[in-house]
Amino acid sequence: MLADLQQATQWLTSIGIQFSATRIVSYEQDIKSLLTAIRQNNIASFTKKEGFSKVANSFYEASQLISIHRALHKFPETRGLKSRLQFYVKGPLTSEKEKEVGKSHPARDYGFELFISSMFANADFDLDLDQRTDVVATKDLQTFYIECKRPRKEKSLERAIKEAGSQLKAHFNTDSSTISQFGLVAVSVDLILHPEQSIIQVPNQQSIEYANRESVKKLFSSHTSWPNIRHPRILGVLFLLKVSTVIADVNRLTRSNYMATNSLVSPSSNNGTIFKKLIHQIGSKILGPSVAL
Repeated sequence: MLADLQQATQWLTSIGIQFSATRIVSYEQDIKSLLTAIRQNNIASFTKKEGFSKVANSFYEASQLISIHRALHKFPETRGLKSRLQFYVKGPLTSEKEKEVGKSHPARDYGFELFISSMFANADFDLDLDQRTDVVATKDLQTFYIECKRPRKEKSLERAIKEAGSQLKAHFNTDSSTISQFGLVAVSVDLILHPEQSIIQVPNQQSIEYANRESVKKLFSSHTSWPNIRHPRILGVLFLLKVSTVIADVNRLTRSNYMATNSLVSPSSNNGTIFKKLIHQIGSKILGPSVAL
C-alpha cells in the first residue's frame, strides 16, 4: 500500500499538483509508522496508542487517493481534473476538523467527486470534468450527469439530495439535447454513519457486506421518504459508504465500500432498464486496497 501511495503522490507531482505542505504528506508518514509496527509484530500495542485514530484516518484517506490514482492517471490532464486535484490535497488533517461553513470542507468534497469519477472510469466510461456538473460520464452513446454531495450530518442528508436534484433539473431544463442524457445523484454517507472515520471490525470477509448493508439500512429506516425529485431524465440516487474495516479471521485492515441505490424511475420503464444496467456496470468497481496485519 505504501508503494501504491507513493506512486499516487508521484503522479500528483508529475502533473504539477503541489502538496508538500498539505495533509497528504502526513498520510505517508502515518502509513510508514503502521508498516513499522506490523514488521515489528507490535500492532496490538500500536493500536492502543492515543495517536492511532490519526493513523486510522490516514489509512482511510490514503486508500481513497490510491483508488483515484489507479483509475484517473490514464486520463488526459484537463483543467477540470487538475483543478479538482489541487483543491483535493488541501483541507484539515481529519474530516472532524471540517467546519460546516468556510473553506475547510471543499477539499474532501472534491475528493468524493474524484472517487465517483474513479468508479465510472473503472467501468470504462469516458469522463468530462470540465463542465459545471460535478462528473459527466459517457459510454455507449449515453451520457450521465452526476451531482455529488457529501453531507456531514444526517439532518443535512435530505437537503443535500434536494439540492442535487435542483442542479440536475436546471441542467436538463436548459439543454434541449437530452435524449441520451441522464441524471444521477451521488451521496456519501461516510460522515453520517462514521463521523470520526472509525474502524469497524467484522469476523470474516463474508460479513463485510452484511455489516455495511445493515448500517445503511438503519439510516434509511429513519427516512420514510426522500425529497421528491421528479424529472424524466433523473434516474436515481447512489448512496456510497466507505469505511476502514478489520477482517478478524485473517487479521486484515482494508477499506470496505458499499453502494445502495434509490431508483427515481419505474423499474419496468426504459429508463429503469438503463439505471439497472448502469448499477451493474459500476457496482463491482468500488473495491479499495487492503493490507494484511
